[in-house]
Amino acid sequence: MLELKYPMSSQISLPVRFFRLVVLAKLTVLYVTLATLMRMTMRDRWRCSRYTSKLLSWFCRQGLRFLDVEVKKVIVGEVPQAPFFVVSNHLSYIDILVVSSLFPTCYITSVEIGETLGLGQMARSANCLFVERRDKSGLSREIGEITEALRNGLVITIFPEATTTDGSELLRFRRPLYRAAIDSGVPVIPICLNYRKVGGEPLSSKNRDYLFWYGDMRFGGHLWRLSQFREPFTIEVTVSPAVSPQGVDEAYLAEHTHQIVKGHFNPCSG
Repeated sequence: MLELKYPMSSQISLPVRFFRLVVLAKLTVLYVTLATLMRMTMRDRWRCSRYTSKLLSWFCRQGLRFLDVEVKKVIVGEVPQAPFFVVSNHLSYIDILVVSSLFPTCYITSVEIGETLGLGQMARSANCLFVERRDKSGLSREIGEITEALRNGLVITIFPEATTTDGSELLRFRRPLYRAAIDSGVPVIPICLNYRKVGGEPLSSKNRDYLFWYGDMRFGGHLWRLSQFREPFTIEVTVSPAVSPQGVDEAYLAEHTHQIVKGHFNPCSG
């Protein structure tokens, strides 16, 4: 269990804390309900995905506001019009809210998430595409589905580290799903997330667990701790120039985008 390291003066009152979580729960239920209705009434799967990703973008901006998360966007290059393929480092479930707040997107996630009670329903409502990491026999079919989504005008986001981390290092980027960007011919946009402040204090190895979600951390307990702070969290998002998939392979794209993200990434080691 993470020990409380912040003085009481930096924490909000319990009623306000409960209010935050109740609002977040209501926003989640409302989004899932609206997205489910869209899926039931729209016959075109990809058209539905485009609309629900826009809806998700709006809800994510509201969620960040109620969690008091300040997003500072740094645009290094021009972001193209959809479709494009986004790759990002991965530190917390908050990453989803942050990236979606920037532009409407669908995500690639694991079949295990899809099978998890609650999270699975939310992932399906967000039109996530699922990949089976435990068995590679269906990989070509999964890549084909992602390629089709891109060809139908969607923005697709992947976290090629394939897991969240404690921020001490950037893991290697796994390459297979880059094939979808090559086959569809859409640009690849590398994004780097750097969490700068927690409860008004600079991020460090002593307070990162309030924000980063990794290992065997329980979602409910983590969100409860996250909701306590009076001062905002600060996240810096660096959006790098587009990388063309023309004339290269998955290995090159994975390594090249890894180096781009690594160049902007600030490891949490202090």
